[in-house]
Amino acid sequence: MKISTGKGELPIRYSFNTLRKIGDDLGMSMNEMLEFDLMNRKMSDVFTFVLHGFKEGARFEKIDCAVNDIDDIGDMLDEDPTILAKSMEAFGEDMKVMSDAGASKKK
Repeated sequence: MKISTGKGELPIRYSFNTLRKIGDDLGMSMNEMLEFDLMNRKMSDVFTFVLHGFKEGARFEKIDCAVNDIDDIGDMLDEDPTILAKSMEAFGEDMKVMSDAGASKKK
């Protein structure tokens, strides 16, 4: 998925690799990440979550990441607050894809 930002159309991706990095940075378990509740997290946690999505999207597409740190995320959200909702939508879509892939392998 790509999200339109002030930095252009940026790929965003939430894979198991992304979840590992988020978990390491935020000290979250896999279950906590799968049930990520924005309203019960610090803003820096939310920004870190979004940052890792953009970094993994760029890594997966083999391009340089236009987003360097959580300050960049904050600046992007100041320009367009809908980026947060779009990143959570990307997370939901990617979790569904991973869940569906796991379910099809069990058959």
